[in-house]
Amino acid sequence: MKIRRGQILVYLAAILIGLWSIGPIYSLVIVSLMDVRDVVAGYIYPYNPNINAYLRVIGFDVQGPYGFLRAYGGSKQLMQGLLNISIIAPTVVAITIIAAVPAGYALGRFHIGRLRSILIILLLGTRSLPPVSVALPYFFLFTQLGLRSTLQGMIIIHLTITIPIVTWILMGFFAALPQDLRKSGAYRWLW
Repeated sequence: MKIRRGQILVYLAAILIGLWSIGPIYSLVIVSLMDVRDVVAGYIYPYNPNINAYLRVIGFDVQGPYGFLRAYGGSKQLMQGLLNISIIAPTVVAITIIAAVPAGYALGRFHIGRLRSILIILLLGTRSLPPVSVALPYFFLFTQLGLRSTLQGMIIIHLTITIPIVTWILMGFFAALPQDLRKSGAYRWLW
């Protein structure tokens, strides 16, 4: 197999873009594993790797290169935030899938005239509003309903973002599927 010059340039560009994209992530991880001395010296990999920064963030006191290091003050809030997101994220994903797959299938497959157009306009219209313009109404509504500063309120806010976008994406996906697949029963699990 002969590789042409154009292919070599494309592969080289892909490698450079990959390194450019992964570079900041690599830098963050490496710096988080370094001693203060290594960071100040400007090393690109840790000579004395440790997990002191991670231990301090989650609330432990550690012995560092320059003496005893106390835990960061916000470790309790960080742990509470991690617990909250571990509840919110799976819930939002599950509800979004349950709501968006049937809606995307219906909007992508069934052509019901004006009603379909109205539903698509409403769906995309929710995403055309700037988030700042709906923040105050949500605040007042959630205050009245007792959902302010609760996990349920956060789940509802996230669902107002994810359901329209995922439904829109799935609508295009289902519309692009060939009709022959449906007739053959290849994706019978949908109904």
